[in-house]
Amino acid sequence: MDVSFRQVTLFELEILGELAQHTSLRQLSRAKHLEPPHLSKILSRTEKKLGLALLKRSPGGYLLTPDGQRVVRFAREMLRTSEALLAPQSTEPVTVAAPRFVAAHVVAPALEAVRDGDRRFRLLDMAPDQVATAAASSAAEIVVALGDVDFPRTWAPRPLGKLSWGLYVGKDHPLRAKSKIDDVATFPFIVPTYWNGKGFEAGDDYCPLPWSRRRRGDETSSILTALEIVSRSSEQVVFAPSLVMRRLCAEGITRAVDVEGWRNVVRPVTLWLREDRVRARFADQLEKAMRAVLAPTSDSKN
Repeated sequence: MDVSFRQVTLFELEILGELAQHTSLRQLSRAKHLEPPHLSKILSRTEKKLGLALLKRSPGGYLLTPDGQRVVRFAREMLRTSEALLAPQSTEPVTVAAPRFVAAHVVAPALEAVRDGDRRFRLLDMAPDQVATAAASSAAEIVVALGDVDFPRTWAPRPLGKLSWGLYVGKDHPLRAKSKIDDVATFPFIVPTYWNGKGFEAGDDYCPLPWSRRRRGDETSSILTALEIVSRSSEQVVFAPSLVMRRLCAEGITRAVDVEGWRNVVRPVTLWLREDRVRARFADQLEKAMRAVLAPTSDSKN
């Protein structure tokens, strides 16, 4: 069979190598963390590149054609023999963009579990509202994002779980453990503020109480700085990710305030990967490592 694999990407090759292990696109899509329609498009695109019909589809699943069986064998052999070539050889770092506190509390703790050979990482600590720009500009191969974010079609999502937010104060703050909204509104809130190159703009701290009803306190672009301020203040409060506050609360430096009438604030956390630049095996390892970091808290439950 005279077939050229020159136009087939590494990600497509890895999918071809797993075709024989499943009997339906739904099974394969779950294994590769893809939506079935997306997987179907990838396979159709690969068949077009190879000029071969690889699958015989039916309502109950699919069967490999004779050409498909041969392509699967070739794909597996190519993956096996190129393993050494595909392993990290250069010192060029893998770039991961994430909100600052996610980079510190989720990404960084997960890196040792996926470090291989000379692989290095470059962490881009960004404002939560700005991480999508790292994908649009191709500045990163991997992005960890909060909430619903639009990414280019070359990026594949892997949901990691959810993170919760809450109101926190220093240990000597006068607010009670359970407080009313009107009482909370009398105290100044730390304002997440960022420089956009032209001026300062306030970020979204996800607090249920709008800024029109809140007093503004100090402004900072770093949650770590905000925690240093709040932990020493008898006035200022912060609406912050529970993941970040967990250790300080356990040590008695800060404490949570339960506000009557406030809804629970949670945000989904998603690992986004450039399909053409991140190997599926490495992606699986990274997802597993990040889930393990999130697992000790109920915040990571879907």
